Amino acid sequence: MGHFISDYLDYAAPSTDAPRVYHEFAAFSTLSALIGRNVWSQHGHYRIYPNLWVVLLGSSTTARKSTSLRISQDIVRAVDHRRILPDDFSVEAFMEVLGHQPEAILYFDEFLSLSSKFGRDYMAGLKSLLTELYECKDHVKRTLRRKGKALDSTPGSGTSGKVEDCIINNS
Repeated sequence: MGHFISDYLDYAAPSTDAPRVYHEFAAFSTLSALIGRNVWSQHGHYRIYPNLWVVLLGSSTTARKSTSLRISQDIVRAVDHRRILPDDFSVEAFMEVLGHQPEAILYFDEFLSLSSKFGRDYMAGLKSLLTELYECKDHVKRTLRRKGKALDSTPGSGTSGKVEDCIINNS
């Protein structure tokens, strides 16, 4: 793992003319998604996990943000496809998925795809849930209206768990 970032850059950079910084952040996010809560830094009583939120900013089409994200996605999928969260969901469905697969990564090609969800009635509470998940608590509880039961998620790697990596791409 000591050379993961440089190996990733050697692999990804020749594939596209995307800026190197996109590949660097995609590499950190990929590594974070794959190591999950198996690595941490102890700070007093708290453990700090490799929980990343990354936004790649650049012009539409020409910046190659989506291409950079796709390389990361392909690598994570090859190692463990269950670690890639769906990008279309209700809050309840999201929590159910995290209950089964708490070490995960969430990709959006467009930042507006995520931010537009915050204003929908059925997505009420998503922004506060994502904020809570970022803290990497050991447990996150939510009551699911549809099933009338509480979901207690014990995060694996930074998700709710925690969405340990949220790669969001804004055009």
